Amino acid sequence: MDLEVLITSSNPLIAVETIEEDRLEDLMQRLSLRLSLPLSVWDCNNGLALSGAKWPIYQTQDPSVSLATVAEIKAGIFFFKDRRHYLEYLKVQRKIREVVAGFSCKQTILFVSASSEYPTEM
Repeated sequence: MDLEVLITSSNPLIAVETIEEDRLEDLMQRLSLRLSLPLSVWDCNNGLALSGAKWPIYQTQDPSVSLATVAEIKAGIFFFKDRRHYLEYLKVQRKIREVVAGFSCKQTILFVSASSEYPTEM
């Protein structure tokens, strides 16, 4: 399925299975420019950062804090690496559901993982 179609169709949460994380991030960078939406990238070591920014947003390595931060940003594509491993935690699952329930049509979270094994609740 075409990622641009999924994003412009206001899908709040998209999961992509790939081992080519860097290639997907490059694609998302180009797509974010075409759609005029900022791209933010999260990983467990650095936290959440606007693509191209020198520093991540303070204390966003924590999965719940990063999701709360995403909820405050009113437009953007949020590219989450490593997130699948945190989805086993009920608190993280609940936070994701709460955050995406309040999303506007210009907000999308994209999970990327080498495996498509997600909890059935998600």
